[in-house]
Amino acid sequence: MTRISRKGFSLKKKNDLGVRLCLHVALFLGGCLFSLPFLWLITTSFKEDDEIFSDPPRWLPRLPTYSLSSPFVDPQGTYPFMPARDQPVLRTRWNQVTFSVEEGIWKALSMHLQSDSWISHKPTLPMTVQTRLRDPLIAAAWSRIALGMPDEVQKGDPQQVSDWVIRRIGMDETEGAWRDVVRVFCLGKVSLMDRNEAELDGILRLEDWDVKDPLIQDSEWVTLEGEDGLALSYDLSHGKGFKVIRKCFVEAGASQVGRIDLSYHSDKSWHRLECRVSTADGVWISERKLPLGENTWQEWTYQFERPRERDSLVIPLILSQEKSDVKDPRWLEIEMTILRSSRPHTIFMKFCRNYREALRYVPFWTYAKNSLFLVLMNVIGQLFACSLVGYAFARLSWYGRDTLFMILLSTMMIPAEVTMIPYFVVIRELHWYNTLKVLWVPAFFGTPFFIFLLRQFYKTIPNDLEDAAKIDGCGLGGIYWRIMLPLIKPALATIAIFQFMGTWNDFMRPLIFINSEALTPLPLGLYVFRTEYAAEYGMMMAASGLMTVPVIATFFLAQRYFIQGVTLTGIKG
Repeated sequence: MTRISRKGFSLKKKNDLGVRLCLHVALFLGGCLFSLPFLWLITTSFKEDDEIFSDPPRWLPRLPTYSLSSPFVDPQGTYPFMPARDQPVLRTRWNQVTFSVEEGIWKALSMHLQSDSWISHKPTLPMTVQTRLRDPLIAAAWSRIALGMPDEVQKGDPQQVSDWVIRRIGMDETEGAWRDVVRVFCLGKVSLMDRNEAELDGILRLEDWDVKDPLIQDSEWVTLEGEDGLALSYDLSHGKGFKVIRKCFVEAGASQVGRIDLSYHSDKSWHRLECRVSTADGVWISERKLPLGENTWQEWTYQFERPRERDSLVIPLILSQEKSDVKDPRWLEIEMTILRSSRPHTIFMKFCRNYREALRYVPFWTYAKNSLFLVLMNVIGQLFACSLVGYAFARLSWYGRDTLFMILLSTMMIPAEVTMIPYFVVIRELHWYNTLKVLWVPAFFGTPFFIFLLRQFYKTIPNDLEDAAKIDGCGLGGIYWRIMLPLIKPALATIAIFQFMGTWNDFMRPLIFINSEALTPLPLGLYVFRTEYAAEYGMMMAASGLMTVPVIATFFLAQRYFIQGVTLTGIKG
């Protein structure tokens, strides 16, 4: 009998272990399944536009290409050299025609790359760059023409495929493929304006860029994407950065300059660009350093005075303590400095790009401040009002208590759409329209559901505790504060979590009652951002992630109290 009991106990223990293991595996898989949308949101916020719209889709963002020299070849600037998914005929015989397609593309590209018009307008690439240019350039050109190949050409012999490729690749396709693969840094035009954004009076003369820094290997005037600029060939492997200087003569005086418009072609190296402006009055430094994270022309405005209105493309110039070498009040010196970024910093800058852009395009911290204020006031108001009213309904005996409680519950049956217009009229008469009062003052009058929840929780507390407190001379206020509130902490935590999530995600009430940007909370601000930048999916995901993270963090930090509030009743054992 003893052996059978032990064996049965062992089998039961194994069964319990198997059940718990299956339960934990099921919970883990369920958690992974439900977290996929949030993981997709976060990973998308780390991507650039070409990664978001890539085919096939990419779940994980790619690491940026790190280069200490420019120009350089970016192998991630194009798709792999292979047929598209909707080219089944070409896929079946790709091994047979790969060589002819590759040779045909390179033959057509070489013809354009060696033309006089191309050589006279494009920068001269170092030999180390030219040796790595062939394969990425072929892949980039193929991705531009592959989808247009007819079925009869896909079924033809290799020479027919090669002839079709050569005919399809013109100067535009060569230009596009070269732009996808080659990264070049260029300095473009510079213009000076007065403080009223008008042209300066008198003579204005801009001298050529001084590019005598030892880290600059070569410079030449080129044409990129239809705009002229000074292409710089540099190598940062032996220094932390280099600078170029441009002197400007302003007959009316350099002090009359209010803003400087500067354009440059970024090389997507993720190094940082800093601007310094020196006059006889002092040295001004740009408020922030711009990461070179694009592969196109950028135009920025450096302004001596902070703009009154929010402008994402204006960078204020801050007066520093440095002594200026400029003595003549009619001369102004613009110094652009490229600062080297390390590989980890490059990855960080690339992954945080959408977050920086989102914070630059919208006043996120103003929205967050309003939301935090509303969350704090609503949570305090609900906890204060609902705990008092629930205590009165549960522990006090007074005339009409049950009738009023039924009336309170009946208000939960009225749709919000029915009371929306009368509520708006009341708010307008109180002169609370376009103020934050309308979003937090009603919380101090309680919510029927929360009052009902606390009433039921109060009823589970034994009357003996209340009677003992009365014998000790404790009044109603003392019983409420010293006895009841400590025992209903789990329920209060549940209400605080619900109210936090409801207020943080509240969209309809701010949309109806708020029309000022300075008073806009995050949900409404995110909606305004979406209407203006609907096509910027990376920034949308970044802004959504910034709004979602506090809710998720709050739930995980307070989940113990939330579970207690749902499961526990009354006294902790």
